[in-house]
Amino acid sequence: MSGPWVPFREYIDNPQATAEVLHDGWIRTGDLMRRDADGVYYFEGRRKELIRRGGENIAPAQVEEVLRGHPAVVDAAVVPVPDPIREEEVKAYVQVRNPVNPAELAEHCGLHLAPHKVPRYIELRTEPFPLTPSQRIRKQDLRVDGVHRVEGVWDRFAAPGSSHDA
Repeated sequence: MSGPWVPFREYIDNPQATAEVLHDGWIRTGDLMRRDADGVYYFEGRRKELIRRGGENIAPAQVEEVLRGHPAVVDAAVVPVPDPIREEEVKAYVQVRNPVNPAELAEHCGLHLAPHKVPRYIELRTEPFPLTPSQRIRKQDLRVDGVHRVEGVWDRFAAPGSSHDA
């Protein structure tokens, strides 16, 4: 954004944060948008939250939206986890209202997402997510000992009949 109507000049007492977002008078928010054929804009996520899997960028917000479309799902939080082959893998924390097999959730994602965006790891939970004051999921609070664990979590590649595609 740029122009006289933009009320942002700088972060008070934080020149480093200002330098990170202000470039030649333009505010670089890092928000990712797409525009459809009718010219309607859609928020796709934030650049700093992108998951980099095998050379492909994945917006967690897109995967979360698909997961929320499943009838058993209350909410979802998608995060990157390190992977020695693909750089990062997709892990989904999924709050459910009633029992569901994680394979069913992965299949649901496969119907609505490109194969590389389907979560490899799915961790089910019944308790509500920790939230920020603005009601966003506090993803950093989902870590155990500072990391998003994959041990003991459903793994799409370890599931019977799974393939290692994408």
